[in-house]
Amino acid sequence: MTADSDKSVRHKLISVCIATYKREALLEKLLISVSRQSLPPDLMIEIIVVDNDKESSAKKVLQKFTDSEKIRLRYFIQPEKNISLTRNMCVKNSSGEYICFIDDDETASENWIVSLFNALVKYNVDGVFGYVETIFENIIPDEFRKREYYFSQMDATGMKSQFYFTTNCIVKADAIKNETMIFDPEFGLTGGEDAHLFERLENKGARFV
Repeated sequence: MTADSDKSVRHKLISVCIATYKREALLEKLLISVSRQSLPPDLMIEIIVVDNDKESSAKKVLQKFTDSEKIRLRYFIQPEKNISLTRNMCVKNSSGEYICFIDDDETASENWIVSLFNALVKYNVDGVFGYVETIFENIIPDEFRKREYYFSQMDATGMKSQFYFTTNCIVKADAIKNETMIFDPEFGLTGGEDAHLFERLENKGARFV
């Protein structure tokens, strides 16, 4: 007697949340990198792109991509200029057990998702924040070509997180979807909505590494 082994695999769904605003070329590079993720048999991803441009400038970028067996894409528009409302729409429309955040001016290594997920499981925490490597344009003077000017220092993997940015992270969906207010719209034009959210969660007992 034989059986199709794929049918016995219980797939875990990870939602990749991307808020974007008029960065078509950069968004395309990001989506290419996310679509090339190296995924184990039990992981699938959905990519949630929420466009903060009421003119839907990102739509033509999404039309260049198609769903695959392991990856599906979803596109929404949030017309009010507010990054918190845009991120909240990402979360609201996500259906994964886990949520990854990445910014629209970044690209992901092919092991990005699996590395974050494995760390979440290994350390049995509510969220994991990862390293971001800065790419400098040629016009940037040498004295400013230091990652530390733009990002916080990081401790070893598994240590308590020292910062809470949505530039590279995974979090259990239940940890944030249970919040009455996820990203606070009061920070929607200034930034800092991510640190505000995760600090609130930590104060309630959430653990981040």
